[in-house]
Amino acid sequence: MQIVTVGSGGFEVSSDPDVVLVTKSVCPSLAIATYEPAARVGGVLNFEMPDSSVDPDRAKHQPGLFADTGISRLIEEVCRRGAQKPRLQTHLTGGTPADAPPADVTSAKRNYLAARKMLWKQGVVISSQSFLRATATTAGVQIGTGARWPSVDAP
Repeated sequence: MQIVTVGSGGFEVSSDPDVVLVTKSVCPSLAIATYEPAARVGGVLNFEMPDSSVDPDRAKHQPGLFADTGISRLIEEVCRRGAQKPRLQTHLTGGTPADAPPADVTSAKRNYLAARKMLWKQGVVISSQSFLRATATTAGVQIGTGARWPSVDAP
């Protein structure tokens, strides 16, 4: 099994059954893990900001940094590899620790709302979510089985 770590502002897509895509979702970024069981393709995105209009040049070079450009690219890439949008199993993870400053809480909420909006625009249903938890969580998917990775919160 090969673990591929997705950093903040990045995304990865794979159809290799031996790959696990994983990212640590840290305040106030948000992680999206998606998997399509028939095509056995999945992807993970860890974005930091809701809207690329604040820095269009940066969005061109690092689309995974923003919800709008990152989600579009993630869905485009999994579909290019054979996924069908109606069959995508998509999980959102993120939020802030209990002691986070109000600005981080506001930023996390904006990211969450942007993700929901972009996924809706893409025609992708959110299968599950864990948002505004008291601890940082990891998000990911094992490509061979579609299992969420890991299935528990990280310390």
